[in-house]
Parts: sequence; C-alpha cells; structure tokens
Amino acid sequence: MASLFRFALSGCIALFLLNGCTEKHLTPYTPHKKESYTVRGHNYTFAIYNSSHRLLTHPIEDLLVEMKWRKTLDQPPISDIYLISHGWNYTLPLAIANYHNYIERIDKFMKDGKPLATFQPYFIFVTWTSTTRPITSMAEAILPFGMDSAVKPVTNLIDKVPLHMLSAWKQSLNTAQTALGPQYPNDYLDKDWKDSPYGYYDTNLIQDADAIMGEDVPVSALIYRLIKQKQIPPITSGTTLKKRKMADQADGDEANKSVPDSRCVKPDPLNPDDDVCVSLAKTKLHLIGHSYGAKLVTMAGMEAVRRWMLESIAANPKQFSHLASCNQTKKGSSELLKDLAVCDLTGHRKPFGELEVAFSGLHKPLLLKEWYDKTTETPINSLVLFNPAFHPGELSYPVDVVNFAPTQTLRFISRKAIVYSTYDYANGALFSLRENILNTQITQIGNQASKKLDQLSYQNNNQWLKLPVNLLQLAIAPVDLGYSLIYTHVGLVFYSLANLPWDFWHHVQTGTLGGLYLPPSGSSFGWQSVAKGTANAVDYFLPTNMLYRNESEQGLFRLNKPGLGKTGLNHLAEGRWIGGNLWGLEDYYSLREPFGEVECIANKNPIVCQKALIDLKSLKKPPFAPNIGPSTFSRFSAEPFVANMPTDFSSGEALWQREKFYSFDAGYVYDSHTPLMGAHSDLRKPELPDQENCQNESSDCEEVEKRDYTFNFVFNFTQTNFERKFCELNPREIEEFGVVCAYRKS
Repeated sequence: MASLFRFALSGCIALFLLNGCTEKHLTPYTPHKKESYTVRGHNYTFAIYNSSHRLLTHPIEDLLVEMKWRKTLDQPPISDIYLISHGWNYTLPLAIANYHNYIERIDKFMKDGKPLATFQPYFIFVTWTSTTRPITSMAEAILPFGMDSAVKPVTNLIDKVPLHMLSAWKQSLNTAQTALGPQYPNDYLDKDWKDSPYGYYDTNLIQDADAIMGEDVPVSALIYRLIKQKQIPPITSGTTLKKRKMADQADGDEANKSVPDSRCVKPDPLNPDDDVCVSLAKTKLHLIGHSYGAKLVTMAGMEAVRRWMLESIAANPKQFSHLASCNQTKKGSSELLKDLAVCDLTGHRKPFGELEVAFSGLHKPLLLKEWYDKTTETPINSLVLFNPAFHPGELSYPVDVVNFAPTQTLRFISRKAIVYSTYDYANGALFSLRENILNTQITQIGNQASKKLDQLSYQNNNQWLKLPVNLLQLAIAPVDLGYSLIYTHVGLVFYSLANLPWDFWHHVQTGTLGGLYLPPSGSSFGWQSVAKGTANAVDYFLPTNMLYRNESEQGLFRLNKPGLGKTGLNHLAEGRWIGGNLWGLEDYYSLREPFGEVECIANKNPIVCQKALIDLKSLKKPPFAPNIGPSTFSRFSAEPFVANMPTDFSSGEALWQREKFYSFDAGYVYDSHTPLMGAHSDLRKPELPDQENCQNESSDCEEVEKRDYTFNFVFNFTQTNFERKFCELNPREIEEFGVVCAYRKS
C-alpha cells in the first residue's frame, strides 16, 4: 500500500513538473501605453458571477452607455457583440488575466489587420467561479514570514491535481446554474430585470458577504436582454419613440412614451431613459465558449431564444393555427406564456423525453415548427464551442419540476460550430470517468431541485417548513445521491450493451488499422474485403496506435460518453445507435430534409434549391452535421480574411445555415499530447503547432501561434461566407455534405 502511495505521489509530482515546463510566458502587453481599441475605447465589459451564481457587475448597462456615447459623438455603431466564457479551473483573477489575451489579439488586429471600418466589435467577458485554490489560499491566509511562498509548490500541486479532479463534476453543475440561474427557467418568464433589486432573493438588503451580493440575472437573462434590445427598430426621420415600441411588453408605459426622435440625436449616455435611442437591430450577437464555458453559453443561448420564442407567440396568438392546443387557461398573455412554456407543441418534453426519438423517430413540434417557418429572424448570429465539455444529453435541461426545454431552439442560431481535437484527453477518458461515476444529466436535475428548495425557504421565511432547510437538505441529499448513482450505473450498463455490437460491426466495416489501408469495399465482396474485415475484427479488440485515432476508431476502447470536444457530432455518433447517443441533437445527424420550409422561398435561385433538397436524401454523410477535416481547419484559420474577405451569407443562405451544426477537427493545430489534459487548453497558447501535423503545409502553419488560430477562426467563422472559402480550400470535402460549390474555379 505504501509503495502504491509513493508511486502515485511521484506520478503527481512528475505531472506537475511537466505541466510547469510546458508553460510559456506570454508577450508583455501594456494597453495603457499603447493604442488600444478594446481598452482605450472601453469596448469591453465583464459579467462577473459569484459562487451563488449572482451577477456582480452591469454589462448591459456598460454596453448601452458605450453605444450612446458613440451616437452622441457621431462615431460608428457597435457592429458585433461577442459574449465569451472561459472554462473550468479559473479563479476570478486568473480569468480576468486570461481575457487580456483576447484584448491583445483584438487590439493587434484592429491596428495591423486593417479590417473593414464597419467592423466595430464589443466584448462581454463572462467570469464565473469554476474552481478555487483552497490549500494555497489557506496557506497564504495563515502562514507568516514567507512560509506561504515556501510551501506554494506543494499546495499548488495538491490544488491542481487531486482537488482539481475532484471538483470536475460540481463545476459542470455550476456551469448550468450560472447559465440558467438558481431558480427554474420558468420562474424567470415574467421577470423584468430593470426593476430587479441588487440584493438577495428580491430584497434590497446588500450585505458584505459573497452569498448576499449581486443580482439574480443568469447569463441567459443577459442574452435575452440583448435580444430584446435588438427588437428596437432603428430611428428614421420623423419617427417618434411612441412608434418605436419595444417588443418587451414588461417595459409598460416607459416604452409607450411619445418622445420626438430629436432627443435621440444626442442621447444622454448616463440616462437610462435614453436606452431606447440605441438599437441592436443591425448588431450581430455571437456566443463563444471553451470547455465548461461552451456548455454555459449553449444552455444560456437556448434559454434566451426559448423565452424570446414563447413571448413572441404569446404576443401574437392569432397568427398561429396550432396555438389552440396549448392555450388551456385563456386568462391573458401572461397565463398563455406559462401554458406555452410547458406545452409539448412548443417542443417541451417530460423527463428523458428526448429518448423518444430513439424509438419513435424524429418529432417536429407543431407550434415550434410553425413559429420557425414564419420567422426569418435569427437574434443570435453565431455559437462557437471550443473543446465543449458536455454530452448532448446535458442540453435537455429542466425548465420546471417535470418539463424540459426543447433542443430545437438551437435552430434559431444562424451558424453553429464545435471545434474538437483528437488529443483533447480532458474530454476523453477523464470526461468518461466522471460520467461513469455520476452522470451530469441526472445530477444537474437534482441540483436544480435543491437550489429551488433553498429559494422557497428564503422567499417564505421558512414558514411553510417546520424543519430548518439545512436539515431537510441533509435528509434529501443522500437519497438524491443514491438515485443518481443507481441511474448512472444502470445507464452505463445499458449504453455498453447497446454500443458494443454497433461499435464492433462498424469497426469491421470501416477500420483501416490507423490508415494502413482503405476500408473494406462494400460493393465488391472478395478475398481482400474478407482479409481486411478479419484484420479489423482483431484490431477492434487490440487496437494499434490509439493516440492518433479519432474516437470512432478506438475499437473496444471507444468511450461510451466522451465530451463533444473530443469527437464533434460525427465521431460521437458514427456507427452507433444515434438516438441513444446524440439525444436532442440527433436530428442534425439523421435528417435528410430541412426542419423548416422557408429556405427555397427566400433563396434567389429556387431551381437550384429544389434540386439541393432532392440531393440531400441521397447523401451518404449527414447533410446537417458537416465534419470539416484538420487540414481545411488549419488553412481556414491561418489568417484573418480582410482585403479579399468573401461576402457574408445572403438572407436566403442565412436561413439555410441555421439548419446546420458544423464540427471542425482541429487536431493539426491543437496537437499537444501532454500533459494529462492533452490539447484541451491549446487554444490560448503562444506556441506553434507541430509542422508535421499540418501535412507540410508550411504556408499555413509558419509563425502562426495556436492562440492566433483561435482568434482567426472566431473572426472568419462569424464574419464571412465560410462555405465559399471551404469551396476554395477543399471543395470535395464540403460537397460531401450537400454544399454546392457552383462558384468553384475550374
């Protein structure tokens, strides 16, 4: 036992030293001494959340003040808002320091890249307590005379390895709470945050304690408020603010005031009444997240879109023929909103209802489908997920005790991308190990319920309970934990039994011994196919060269539930029972026809569009879940497109884009094999990718840091017609997913 302990300790120390050796110091950056678009122009703000998931800052107010200043000074308006969230293992100081890497990149680009004058980005950096350094903090708080510094290597080792790993599952729960709030999402449906007090549980009391301070404004509420600001139409000559009613009916009389537009020529930046003078109607909204931060922005964006959809339907009931089936109470728009928020016709499901698609086929909720067909609005323009540390089942989040949100709300986001890497070990074995101990999907359901119990206790001064709430939680928690453990292990057995035969047959049919030969031919059955199939059967049980294979090629060692950051949509589902592995994202992988019906009407060339719809059913690869290979990703992200940037999507093409969910294999760029996390944090490193991983495409990899690839991809994906660029870089690859490269040069 002692020898085992010594081995484990020496391994942890070696891992810590290896991690320290691989770190590089970043180039010094002093925005106070240099020309800075972001800092000097105050084109950024922080959305800081405490450990109780409450907002401590005022990012929307900061944004509106900046927009009003620009309007007053006749400066170009904000063109793009980037809401960015970091991932796991960030304290508040570390998160803020890391965000200055983004500031450095954007400042360099705005100065040296010479972008279009109309490109005026604004950044909202979300910081949340994703982990702490308890042993190091305790040493710094207690030990005098420099002893805290002397023991820091040891305390850091303890904090960063064993305690770091133990905190993984809880930080995933914190992600969901920060995204959706401590209450159930349906509890926020009738809440107007403009009148929300800056206190605890709707009191005006502010005390000097972390749990008491802040506003109950989850990230989904921030995005929702941005969407509502987009509903304000731009001011034109002769317009009055009375004619420019805000879509948010909760604004009441303030939105209906008749004020001449002359007041909005020079709005007062510090007057909240003048917020209606600035419109986000032409401003693009982009959500960017890494690791657990990717889960945060995804869930927050889904919830913001869900509320926007429900309110829009409730405000225009006569426009929807399927509304009658949801309208049960008929007591006004507020009650109708509550009915819509639990109605299955708007896509809401009972617990684990997403699994129905695995047995009964894909389901298009009639009212949600009707809304989708009638609206051409896409309030969120982009969703970019780097190394997303979640499984698709986690997106089926509870909106109240018995109802779950529709994953189809992702379709109202214009363009979506997962950037993954084969070498992202944090989303591989480590993620799967966490899922095998406690499944996040079931634990976040129980965690949401426990938070609601806390809320009810505080809001009612505990008068409805005779027991102290902590004793009640102490009684319920073991039961909840036991149920979660049973569910997790039963689910593990179920997925193993379901996936093993699928994986074996898929491996026999498609295996290549890591690229040694082509897959067995399905068209001509001969001795070569038999030999390859036999070799693949052996390779399934004894796979070779595992570190350099995609997850779908790992044979018997293929993980049941890896994070999407290691697989994307394709390698997670390839060859498997799709409904059981992709849950609510299955329709992106399985559909051979669009979810909506408006694309060909809006398309400028209906003949080409109709032919494309016919061709979709004959494609061998999933048309709405394109997988872009590592070579194309490295070339696409090697530089920002400025002078010869392709034009953006037209309105018809943009509607078609929201049908798709792209996956990008970034294995040639994010290629670290060590330390334990692999390439999970490569996106912010100043080091260069391995030249061999770029297949000798030195023009694409030369002198381009990994963090530059990250920045370039975000800009190119959110600002350009990226499909047209793919047609230039690798037309055969993109055409396999139904993209017509009509403009390809011969």
